Amino acid sequence: MELELGCNSNEYISVKNYYGLEEETFYLVSNCRTFLTPRLLEILSQRLKEASIPVTEKVYCPYPKCSALMSMAEALEHSKPAIVGAERSGARKCVKCNGHFCVKCKVPWHNNMTCIQYKTLNPHPPQEEAKLKNLAATNLWRQCVKCNHMIELAAGCYHMTCRYG
Repeated sequence: MELELGCNSNEYISVKNYYGLEEETFYLVSNCRTFLTPRLLEILSQRLKEASIPVTEKVYCPYPKCSALMSMAEALEHSKPAIVGAERSGARKCVKCNGHFCVKCKVPWHNNMTCIQYKTLNPHPPQEEAKLKNLAATNLWRQCVKCNHMIELAAGCYHMTCRYG
């Protein structure tokens, strides 16, 4: 028996059973624990959350041991009770680890510094970002100017268009 899982909405997934005849059944995600391991259920929930947040609204916690995904609105709402002036400053609080970070600079919070001051004192990107840019250059990937996602030329002419931008 082979199963193919497909996301249908934030609440339901479709499961196709390839055992002779193709049969498609829709399950509530919460009911999938009857046939998915806890780890697979966690991955499924994460993928559904990723799919539900528009790419321009996605924010990841910059702390390597966390890296939680959240929307801009979710991060702001979680930050308002703890951070005065969060909307103006770009300061946010992670919904998972509660670490403070700068949503504009995408780094842990820079105390007593504006984003411009931080970028002046730290002109080089973090090591992980430098590794990604090196990998991108090696594979001839480009960065979308609108959403900053990496894109690659799969086929056709040299004009690259990001599906989100």
